[in-house]
Amino acid sequence: MKWTDEAIEKSVLGLMDKLGVQRMPTSTEMRENKLTGLSRAIGLTGGMYQWSERLNIPMKEREKMWTDELIEKEIIKCMKALHIKRMPVANELQAIGRNDLHCAISKSKLKYSGWAKRLGIKLKSSETVKGNKYELIIKEKIEEFSNHLYVREMSTKHPYDLLVNECVKVDVKVAAPHLHFGTRAHTFALHKKYATCDIYVCVALDEREEIENIFIIPARSAQLVTLNICGNSKYNKFKDNWVLIYSLVNAYEQTLSRHRLG
Repeated sequence: MKWTDEAIEKSVLGLMDKLGVQRMPTSTEMRENKLTGLSRAIGLTGGMYQWSERLNIPMKEREKMWTDELIEKEIIKCMKALHIKRMPVANELQAIGRNDLHCAISKSKLKYSGWAKRLGIKLKSSETVKGNKYELIIKEKIEEFSNHLYVREMSTKHPYDLLVNECVKVDVKVAAPHLHFGTRAHTFALHKKYATCDIYVCVALDEREEIENIFIIPARSAQLVTLNICGNSKYNKFKDNWVLIYSLVNAYEQTLSRHRLG
C-alpha cells in the first residue's frame, strides 16, 4: 500500500472508529490491528505529534496519578463539557473519550454514588425510565406518520427497542449536547459497529433536555461504535427522515407478498 497523506488520514480515522476512541491511536494499537505500515508511515512523515496537530485529534493522555482532587476536578470539567448539572454516567464519559475518568471513578472507594454525594450533585435518573420515555415518543411519532404503521415495544433485554409492522427493527438512542473538539455536538453511543437493528432513531436533546432534533438513520450508514452529529454533519440529511421507516416496511411486505404468490 502506498502511504499518501490521504491514505494515512483515512486509516487513522478508520482505526479510531474501530477502537471507539476520539483521540490519536497509539503505535501499539496500530500494531495490534495489523497496521504496522501505518505506524511506520507516520514516523517517516513527522511523527505522532505532528499528525495529531495536523488532523486536530488529541493524543492519548499519559496515565494520571488519580488523586481525589484530580478526580473531582475532572468530573466538574466533564459536567461542563456535557452541559449537565448532575453526576455523569459511564456511557457519557466514554462517549466523550473519558474512559480514563470512568475507570478512576469505578476503582475509587466512593464510586459514582459517593462522588455525587461528595460534590453535592444528583445522580442521573434511571436510564431505563428515561429510555422508555423516548421510546414511547418515537412509537407515537411513527404511528402518527402513517395509519399503515403499528409499533410494538420490546423488552429491556432485547437487542433493539421497537418493532414496526413485525418486520423493521428500530433502536432508539438519546444524547444531550456537549463540546466535541470545540464544536457543539451530540454523541450517540451505539456500542457496536455492526447493528442488530435496521434503523437507528437518534434523539438529540437541547440543554433543557427537550427534543431538539430527531435523526432516522439506516443502520448500514452508521457502522460505528459512537456516532457524532454536529452542525455540519453528513448525518443531517437524515433529520426527520420518517419516510425511511415506511419505505422499509412497504418493501418488506411487498417482497413477502410476492413470495407467497410464488
